[in-house]
Amino acid sequence: FTALDIASRKKAEEQLVRSELRLQKAQSLAHVGNWELALPRKKVWASEEALAIYGFERGSQEIPLDLVQRSPLPEFRPVLDEALDRLIRYNEPYEVEFKIHRASDNKIRALHAKAELFVSKDTIEVRVIGVVQDITERKQAEENLDRAKKEFQNYFESGSVGMSVTLPDMKFVE
Repeated sequence: FTALDIASRKKAEEQLVRSELRLQKAQSLAHVGNWELALPRKKVWASEEALAIYGFERGSQEIPLDLVQRSPLPEFRPVLDEALDRLIRYNEPYEVEFKIHRASDNKIRALHAKAELFVSKDTIEVRVIGVVQDITERKQAEENLDRAKKEFQNYFESGSVGMSVTLPDMKFVE
């Protein structure tokens, strides 16, 4: 190796580290993690944020599939099993919303996951590659908005005083 080779290699390594840190920060800010399932070994590699979303220890990034599959609430297990089965059998990507008991604190979290099949040409290993996002706060906001709409609608419809809703141009809405 020449000094130029070593310098360019060091620069490439530094750029890779910076890029990895940017990705980790972006995932953390968006509560999005990525993961990869090695089908023959039934092991899941997970990014730092995916581990945090599920509440798993950050020490090991490769965890047994059955441990991950115990996290969803029981009513979501059939939907998730079918989605994975259809992905493996028919190469049908999936996108599902479900709830889990987070391992670290047993809190219920709402998640959105997408996955697709990936076959590596060099190793001929079949893997599932996916992303998971914690959407708990969004779901809570949606539920609060729905509740407020229903309360307003009930108040509006059951009021003993006549009411109407108009647009700024005075056209009636209700």
